[in-house]
Amino acid sequence: MLIRVFGSFKDGTVLDVTRSTNVVYKSSDPTVATVSASGGVTALAAGDAVITVTYSPQERNIILTIPVNVPAPIFSVAPAQLNVGQQNIGTSTPRQVTLTNTTEGDLEIASITATGDYSVTDTCVSSSPIAVNGTCTITVNFLPAGTGARAGAIRIENGVTLLPVAFGVTGTALAMKCDANGDGVITVADLLIIRNANGQAASGPHDPRDGNSDGTVNNLDARYCQLRRTP
Repeated sequence: MLIRVFGSFKDGTVLDVTRSTNVVYKSSDPTVATVSASGGVTALAAGDAVITVTYSPQERNIILTIPVNVPAPIFSVAPAQLNVGQQNIGTSTPRQVTLTNTTEGDLEIASITATGDYSVTDTCVSSSPIAVNGTCTITVNFLPAGTGARAGAIRIENGVTLLPVAFGVTGTALAMKCDANGDGVITVADLLIIRNANGQAASGPHDPRDGNSDGTVNNLDARYCQLRRTP
């Protein structure tokens, strides 16, 4: 669900300020529902929360509160929280999640989308409506844009709840061997970084400069990575 915020000004104009830099959104309970900087609300668990919208131009605070109730789940996903583990930038290993209709009637699935460094394909929309206790499959791909922990969510628009239902997905992105600058390709720039670090100890087992994984960055790594340059 997207919150739309309109402002009525002294000169009589009415403007859409939903994405204004003067507007701040906050959820009272992010474990129940989160809200993005652009006003998009995502349900995460059954319960109640309050979305607070603050409009604060010129040190004035105009506050609007919106109660949100997230009903009990209408379907289950397994695993409920997906951790795709560690993955090198520039690679993709799909992971599958099974959705099961737990309602007492057929379940319409309108769309399934991903946030963060993730993308999805699914069999749910094409096989909708899903019969009672019926299942479909969501395939999640991790496409990291940078190194480190990367969090996202899978949003499921359906015919029962006003808000999309979401489940979390996490993964850790690693720079691939020899990609010293983390841009997803191995070029002369990476070889220069490795040569300039000659004699240094590797920062750990996943240091991309340590191409041969011997614990030290040296000319042997430069030679190893030279053979793996991106065409």
